[in-house]
Amino acid sequence: MREPEPFKIGVFGSASGNLDSLFAKAAILGQALAEKKAITVVGTCMGLPYQTALAAQQAGGEVWLYPPFTSRASQERVLPQGADLSIFKKIITIPPDYELADNEAACREYRITTSTAVCNGGVIFSGGWGTAAECAALIQKGRVVGVLTGTSGLADSLKDLEARIGLKPGARLVYNPEPVSLVDQLWERLDKTNV
Repeated sequence: MREPEPFKIGVFGSASGNLDSLFAKAAILGQALAEKKAITVVGTCMGLPYQTALAAQQAGGEVWLYPPFTSRASQERVLPQGADLSIFKKIITIPPDYELADNEAACREYRITTSTAVCNGGVIFSGGWGTAAECAALIQKGRVVGVLTGTSGLADSLKDLEARIGLKPGARLVYNPEPVSLVDQLWERLDKTNV
């Protein structure tokens, strides 16, 4: 009998700013995802998503990157110092023939749509407007979203937004300040039929 496909979990959060104090949580989150045999999906090669992906890969997990670029060479030109594309088993770029390939904002939206579509669930980690777009895309797709509270930004605002706006049927938000406990909660609620 075939083993079930691993869950794909998108990690969406702050890519810039004063994040050093959150890198330890990113490492714990990445290790927890690797222990669950998840495929960690990120859309940026910097900040909290990258640190989570790096920790997941170092713990034996598989990581995928969905950059808002049409080629690996384009991504390499904007890599922050110390970022390493070799940690990613797959890098899924924007198709070069995409009619808006020269429009950076459109490419970011394309990346958000495709990266969230492949995910069974996601984790929101701090975050600003870009993370809000990713979270909204997950909710619109009816996914389970873990929210790492106590990390500022969107993560600490979602509970209030959920109370005010509600969720699309099928979507679920779970909240926890501890990465390992959050991943456990996420696993309890994941259902492969949601992809």
